[in-house]
Amino acid sequence: MSYTFKLIELIELNNGHAKIRISINQEEKLFWLKLDTLTYKSLNQVYNQLNGSLTRLSFMSKRNPFTDSFSSTLTAVKGYEQRKLDFNCSELYTHKLNQIKEASTFKQIEELSFIELPENMAQAKKAKETNKKEKQGETNKAKGFASFKVDDVVKQTETTSNKKEDVVEQNNSTSLKEDQAEEQVDEDIIFDKEQSESDSYKESPSLNQSPSINELDLIDQDESARWLGSVSFVKVFQKGLMAAAALALVLAFSNEHFFATESETSEFNEDKYLVSSSVNLSEKDVSIGKKAQEEASVQGVQVIQSEKEFPMYEVKQDLFYGLPEGYVALTFDDGPSYFTKEIVDVLSQHGVAGTFFFVGTQIEKYPEYVSYTEDEGQVVGSHSHQHANLNNLTPSLLKNDILESITGLEGLVGKQVELFRPPYGAADSEVVEVLKHQNLKTVMWNRDPRDWEANSKNDIVEYFKNVNPSGGIYILHENQYTLEALPEILDYLESKGLKVVGLQ
Repeated sequence: MSYTFKLIELIELNNGHAKIRISINQEEKLFWLKLDTLTYKSLNQVYNQLNGSLTRLSFMSKRNPFTDSFSSTLTAVKGYEQRKLDFNCSELYTHKLNQIKEASTFKQIEELSFIELPENMAQAKKAKETNKKEKQGETNKAKGFASFKVDDVVKQTETTSNKKEDVVEQNNSTSLKEDQAEEQVDEDIIFDKEQSESDSYKESPSLNQSPSINELDLIDQDESARWLGSVSFVKVFQKGLMAAAALALVLAFSNEHFFATESETSEFNEDKYLVSSSVNLSEKDVSIGKKAQEEASVQGVQVIQSEKEFPMYEVKQDLFYGLPEGYVALTFDDGPSYFTKEIVDVLSQHGVAGTFFFVGTQIEKYPEYVSYTEDEGQVVGSHSHQHANLNNLTPSLLKNDILESITGLEGLVGKQVELFRPPYGAADSEVVEVLKHQNLKTVMWNRDPRDWEANSKNDIVEYFKNVNPSGGIYILHENQYTLEALPEILDYLESKGLKVVGLQ
């Protein structure tokens, strides 16, 4: 049996891209994955909480039927600790993951339109920086030329203004002499007037005269004219011209910088994605996705919460083989399959829960049956990703297989998976220890009807009747004969007064 294993490790997020390390078996290679805006923002928000943990992206995603939105899961591993975090994603992202998952070689992955090699990204970045420097150089030349011209204008203005100031000063000097002469004449007139008014005052001491309104207006106009005459119009014009030139330079530089920044951002964040010819999909408007997220936050509980409650038995041991007297557990391995839904329906109709141990490769084929099993109140556990003998795997492959199986499963059921059944029951102390550090309880069995080799439903029913069922954990498989025998098995266990429980 050839063992093909694929993992996606998230290395970093940058400008709408995710740098990922894809592992195929024991070989690995770096790529850049282009993300849409919705997926990038949500993933970036979650990724910033991880503080340097090893991060793996799940190939699985789940759809919320109430809001028609999608989400996926990442697993953060730090030492023996792990965290599962959901993030919102687009339908386009789920198709990209499927194409990566279906690729069997690195060459096929490289040919995907939304994948970039690190060396190509580096060259593109270098070319972009070079182009930016050239534009900056042209900008500096333009600024230098503009500055030179402005300096010439300012110098010419200063020369002209100096000449005008000389003329003004000469005119002011002549005006000053005329003013002094006029002031002397005015003083003589005022003296004569004051003398006349003094005589009148002496004659009529009750009369106290004040300047008339017209005289006050004349005084104000004369003072305003004197103030305006003392201000140099040329100086005001010169300073205004220099301020306008400086403002023009600032606006020119700011405008160029703004459009350069806008161009760079829009070029890198452009939400146009090419998908291979096998997928015909157009990306939905981001605003619709945002609205769906908001609705999902309100209605999300309806998706993962089951209204059905069946008898359960809590598993507390790290390695669990049997139940106390009076209890029976029916477990189903190697699904999901075409029989999953019918088996779930039979159990629900009898008011009991079964425990389903799903295989990762089967989950990829029938994800809808996983969700259905969970929604119907049944128990979901992991049966590894590839159904390989875990005792024969290297420590690295062992850990990767377990992580991949539970990551995909948790992405569908929307909660932490706590139960694990090793294929063939092969779990040495090392395997059990790894499972323990992943917060998984290993569930074995103590009753085996060998339904996988039965020739009819009666072969399976007779096994139940020929052994003491009390305290039994039965290992069953999803096939036609097991489905046909299940109603009779449940009726028989009920007749014996036994309590059929799900494991949790």
